[in-house]
Amino acid sequence: MVLRAGFGARQIPQMTSEHHIQTDFTALINLVLKDAGLHINVFPELIPYIHGGDSSYFEYEASAMGQRRKNFRTLKGYIGLGPDSLLPGDIAVVLFGGNIPYILRPQNGHYLFVGEAYIHRIMNGEVIRQWRDGVLKDEMFEIH
Repeated sequence: MVLRAGFGARQIPQMTSEHHIQTDFTALINLVLKDAGLHINVFPELIPYIHGGDSSYFEYEASAMGQRRKNFRTLKGYIGLGPDSLLPGDIAVVLFGGNIPYILRPQNGHYLFVGEAYIHRIMNGEVIRQWRDGVLKDEMFEIH
């Protein structure tokens, strides 16, 4: 993991347009991908936003909104933001009736609820569609 700090070109935090948010987010994702030896082409929907972004500004805004949160990457390559108590081996799930992904921690045959998460590419019902299409199976979790 590479830690980055500072505000970059736009020194004073301010409300910004959706386009700036997208370009700043894309700049951050591009840095993370480069650190992992990957290319932005793995997220083709971000390519239109590749120029003009400021990753440090996005990090500032995200940290201001996401206190006690940290970035993570799943074994399948999804990038997300979850509780700062995340540990290797925690799992991301979409629970029936929930609107967002959640993080669970396996422990002695059951699971502990760690918290909610944002996971890029699975926030708009993609997992439920995959489940309906038979690509994914439902599973029972005993949560303590």
